[in-house]
Amino acid sequence: MLVLLIYANLGLSLEPLIGAVAAGNVAILKPSELSPASSSLLSTLTTYLDNKAIKVIQGGPEETQQLLEQRWDKIFFTGDINVSYLGDSIFWSKLILLKIFSSNRYYIRY
Repeated sequence: MLVLLIYANLGLSLEPLIGAVAAGNVAILKPSELSPASSSLLSTLTTYLDNKAIKVIQGGPEETQQLLEQRWDKIFFTGDINVSYLGDSIFWSKLILLKIFSSNRYYIRY
């Protein structure tokens, strides 16, 4: 069983979430702080699912930094690479999907 951090907006977080849970893994979702309504919706939707396998953490950069300091087996990230709290080498070593919006580039590692 892997513990995954999915740091993405509403639309891009559902596909890795479904795959993670279907494979028997635990997923922590961190929706963007820039879309509070979507974050709230995602939190509400996950109350109908297995609360031992799926958690939603809402918050800003401080909460994100605290999440990144935890031990993760894999990290899915979609967003802008210009956020300062993503400079940690631990983040990059666990990253398996990176979608950078500003340049429409993907980084995928298995």
